Order: sequence, then C-alpha cells, then structure tokens
Amino acid sequence: MQEDIEQRTMSVTVQAAKLSGRVLKAAIAAALQKMEHSRNTPKVGRNSMKRLTARDPGASTIEVTGRIRSFERIAKKHEVRYHIEKDPGTDPPKWTVYFKANQADALTAAFKEYTRKDLARSTRPSLLSQLAKFKELAQALGRDNYSDAALNVNALSEHFDRPAPFVSRYFKEMNGTNLTQYIHKVRLEHVKEKLLQDEKLETIAITCGFGSLRSFLRIFKQYEGVTPTQYRELHSKKEETTNENI
Repeated sequence: MQEDIEQRTMSVTVQAAKLSGRVLKAAIAAALQKMEHSRNTPKVGRNSMKRLTARDPGASTIEVTGRIRSFERIAKKHEVRYHIEKDPGTDPPKWTVYFKANQADALTAAFKEYTRKDLARSTRPSLLSQLAKFKELAQALGRDNYSDAALNVNALSEHFDRPAPFVSRYFKEMNGTNLTQYIHKVRLEHVKEKLLQDEKLETIAITCGFGSLRSFLRIFKQYEGVTPTQYRELHSKKEETTNENI
C-alpha cells in the first residue's frame, strides 16, 4: 500500500476552526481508510481476482463459451461484479466467470439474457449473406426503377431500413462505385439509346428519371464529357459514315 500511496497525489479537505497537527493526522488517516476500503470493494463489472475476493475468499463460477464481450455488456447491465479467466487451448473460446454467491440471482438473469441473445444470433442469417442479398436487390432496384426521379440513396435507405451512409458505403465497397453513380450510369445507358431515336431532350430527362432538364444536362456532361446534343450529332455522323462505307 505504501508504494501505491507514493505514486499518487492525494488532496484532503478539512473543515475545522483551527488546523492542528492532530486534526490533520486524523483527516489523513480517514482518507487512507476510505481509499483502502474503495480499493478492496469490487466494482460493478470486471474486477481482478484479488479485488473480488479481498473481503470474502469464496467465489462461485460459471462457464461461458463464445462471445465474452457480449456477456460482459449484459453482466454490467445487471450490475454483476465478476472476474474472468480464459481457458487456453479451447475452440471456440471458453471462459470461467467468477462471482460472489450473494449475486447468484443477478448473474443467473444475465446468463439467461446472454443465452437467449446468443441463440437468436446463431439462427439469424450471416451478415455476409444479408449484405449479398442487399447488393442484388439494390442493383435490381436501380435497373428496374431508373425512371423514378425519387430513386436515390435516401429512398433505398428507407426501403432496406438501413442508414443512408451504410447503404452508400457498403454499395461502393461491393461494386467499386457509389450508389448515386450507379443509378446515374444506368439512367445514362437508357438516355444514349433514346438520343439516337431523336426524342426530345425534355422528354428523355423525365422518362429516364432525372426530374428536370437542367439536372439531366449537368449530369450527362459530367459523365460523358459532351452535351446530349453533341453526343447525338457525334453518333449521327458515325452512322452516316458507316452507311457510306457500306
């Protein structure tokens, strides 16, 4: 204990009419006693074995297999004071949880909740399979609903009940392009077909889901490097040249 005291700074507030050596000595003794009591009293959550058994050497045990962090969160929720040791050489990992006998009810409740959640997790589809399904559905929605001007990241976020940043980030990781860019590219493929059919630009903008002619012109130039009119003229000349060669 002396070593611990030497490595720490301690402040003591004393309320007295006159600060004498005797009063100061009593105040420091009371502070040290409180520190010792706190150090030997197990806190809610994980403790060292020494702290857990400082007052009462006895401890009950229970075995936990698998996700120990999930168990610890639940144990803290039930205000269990415990110590954990890992059993080496076991796969899946096995842990021994030490706890005081007077907390048996709290630990039993925590263990039941952990077991219930662990069972639900094991029967749930894997995250990878869920994400793969999401990828397929997102691509299908982009292909089949390209003409809907309301189709965007927020709309898909609501459809899949996932945060918009997650939808956008994951889609980019799986496809190398973000969702907004994917939707634009799908729409532009249909635009190019319609441009060669001499449809009006206003009609193309609406039927391909751009919402307005202004947005359509801006996005087309951004992705293709030319305006829709220039693209149409360019490809019309190519067709004429091809027909002449034939």
